[in-house]
Amino acid sequence: LCLEACLQISGMDCGGIYLFDDAVENLNLIVHKGFKDGFVKSLLSYDKNSNNVKMVKKGQLLYKLFTELDVPLTKKQQREGLRAFASIPLFDNANVIGCINVASHNFEKISTSSRIALETIAAQAGAVIARLQAKKALQESEEHLNSLMLNAKHYAVYRLRISNTGSHGLKVVFVSPSIIDIMGVDSPKKFETWFENVHADDRERIIEANLHAFETNEFNEVMKINHPEKREHRWIHS
Repeated sequence: LCLEACLQISGMDCGGIYLFDDAVENLNLIVHKGFKDGFVKSLLSYDKNSNNVKMVKKGQLLYKLFTELDVPLTKKQQREGLRAFASIPLFDNANVIGCINVASHNFEKISTSSRIALETIAAQAGAVIARLQAKKALQESEEHLNSLMLNAKHYAVYRLRISNTGSHGLKVVFVSPSIIDIMGVDSPKKFETWFENVHADDRERIIEANLHAFETNEFNEVMKINHPEKREHRWIHS
């Protein structure tokens, strides 16, 4: 959508959006339009040490003839016949996250009004793209964590919350299926069943210890993540 808007408002007939790969800092072509296939293959990605990347990282606006760019051009890139060229950096706050490039096979220059429009779109697009990237990264992280918890073996992950209902004052929010084998319970969602296989002489002491831990926030577990505002805690037990 960003690229389409840039092409329509500037009158250019081709372009692409590049974003930096955070892992290796390469500059990768994410979307493109109007180029010949052979030309596109020559600009899919630029190494972090290339002149192209160094140019984009400066965060400067660039309006030039394509043939006058201070970067090496391959024969395929020269045969594409591009003329007017613009590169507008994409920012997330003060950080350059990529750029929008547009060009024309026909025009020799980009008008002042078109430049203003391109820069306005890029100014808004940078923040939007950064939010989308963050959302995607969070989703992938949550999916990975969910898979880790659901496929746990030899350890159990669970979440408990203080509750006024139930005989033990705690409610199971989440528990990995592995707890069935580890604790020998049939209904892991019912907190009461967690004590079925605890010796009768120890049961009351362990229940009181759990409640005391919640009330005093003192734990000796391998890991805990506290959420005081929700009055809930998470542990990993092995």
